[in-house]
Amino acid sequence: MHADGGASSDGGIYSMGTSGGTLKTLFTFTGGSEGNEPFGGLVLSGSTLYGTTYFGGANNNGLIFSFNLPTATYQDIYDFSAFPFKTFNSSGAMPEAGLTLSGSTLYGTATQGGSFTYGTVFSFVP
Repeated sequence: MHADGGASSDGGIYSMGTSGGTLKTLFTFTGGSEGNEPFGGLVLSGSTLYGTTYFGGANNNGLIFSFNLPTATYQDIYDFSAFPFKTFNSSGAMPEAGLTLSGSTLYGTATQGGSFTYGTVFSFVP
């Protein structure tokens, strides 16, 4: 997944067989409340992919999304906070790295927010 792809320039989710083959577009980001610029990688839990976008969501500070593979259903599951960053509840904003899954909890980092506005480490249970 990368920010420069899909039918728009807002990014996309793709698949390809492990032994090569055709690259298939599963989802194209369109920006706004749906999110855009998905810089981080994806994590798979069961048949659901989880990831983040740097921009978009309700506050345009990025979001956490899920993508159900069997149904090809995209869902915004968490919107990162709005400005000013110092008033956050430490969730942060503008995630740029991929997520890590441990048990049923997703962990990640955000480039903005926290006590000194230098970013945060966050956890989220979908």
